[in-house]
Amino acid sequence: MSGIAATRRAARWSIVGSVLALVLVVPAWAQTDVAQPLAQYIPAEGLAALVEHAGLDAHPEAWKGTALYRMLNETSLGDILSQVADQGFRAAHGAPLSGKELVGLLSHLLNHGFAAGYLQNPQPPQPKGWVVVIRGAARSAVFQRVIRRIPPLNAPAARQVEE
Repeated sequence: MSGIAATRRAARWSIVGSVLALVLVVPAWAQTDVAQPLAQYIPAEGLAALVEHAGLDAHPEAWKGTALYRMLNETSLGDILSQVADQGFRAAHGAPLSGKELVGLLSHLLNHGFAAGYLQNPQPPQPKGWVVVIRGAARSAVFQRVIRRIPPLNAPAARQVEE
């Protein structure tokens, strides 16, 4: 049983690492009026860490001139990433998404932007927590399908997010 858990953990960390690597590879452009900061939706009280990516759609001319754009859009790299993710998910047993869905989610995150904040109160018993804001997720069919398959982490206290 611990072998399966280790495989799942490794698959999760490889996905998280891939997302972070893609975000860090993309040049950090200044915020524009097109993409309002998503950090405004994350509480400042107890905020220990914050990561925000404005989204490549905020700077389409600069993004379309990069080699990474050409690799993702003019080659079969997306198909290859999808197949690699499918193999990893098969080893993890019970992954809530397919490789094609993972590539769709990553594409949405990179193009539209996101913010993630880690909240921690240094004085117990206040809980630690994560806040993730994804621009346009409510309008994304891929996000809707994947979110419906993931059970709430703190049921029954979890609240359904409508917007």
